Amino acid sequence: MRPQQYQFGDQPWPEGDGVLQVYAPIDLTINRELAGMIAKARRAMQGAPVALVEDRFLHTTIDVVAGVTADLVPQAERDELAAALGSRLATVPAYHGSAGSCLAYVSGPVIDVSPAAALREVQSAVRHVIRRVRGESACTWSQAKPHISLGYCPTQTGSDPWGRKLRQIDPNHVPLHITSVALVDVRPDNVTKRLEWTAVAPPIPLAGAADRD
Repeated sequence: MRPQQYQFGDQPWPEGDGVLQVYAPIDLTINRELAGMIAKARRAMQGAPVALVEDRFLHTTIDVVAGVTADLVPQAERDELAAALGSRLATVPAYHGSAGSCLAYVSGPVIDVSPAAALREVQSAVRHVIRRVRGESACTWSQAKPHISLGYCPTQTGSDPWGRKLRQIDPNHVPLHITSVALVDVRPDNVTKRLEWTAVAPPIPLAGAADRD
């Protein structure tokens, strides 16, 4: 694992600035088996040079409002984004899939999300809204595969010892339910590698979310 370098496009993350993103917060109150697996993963990573993500900041990244920092997106456009996301996602099904396995990935421990196709349907809908409200320049972010990051490395460290510990977690696949997304202001620290975010609009439910209540 190597040090996480938070990027804003092809540049280092601007010091002290936030960037608007669309996250799928991981609600551990409805993902209790996942909460147990995450607790095991954190114990496995004890002693590793990793800044672990707090429960309240766990998420899967859906999309990034790229092009400008958050302070340059006026409130009127934030409101428009939130309203348009609410309207578009009202017909996109909530995600019910699987989380696992836990992996020692490039810059820290992650949990895979599968199958990816249904979550990419959410991502496609969100990208459509961002493109319509903010234009093509806001749509430059890409992702290899949806995942949940459990932490980020501030220093270089070998992956194998931690990968072996994470591999011992059993069961290594648990149900994952994602019932809403959030428009958030993300502010990571490129020194400590800690990541924090703040919602800038009320939660945006996906279709069928009420079925989990």
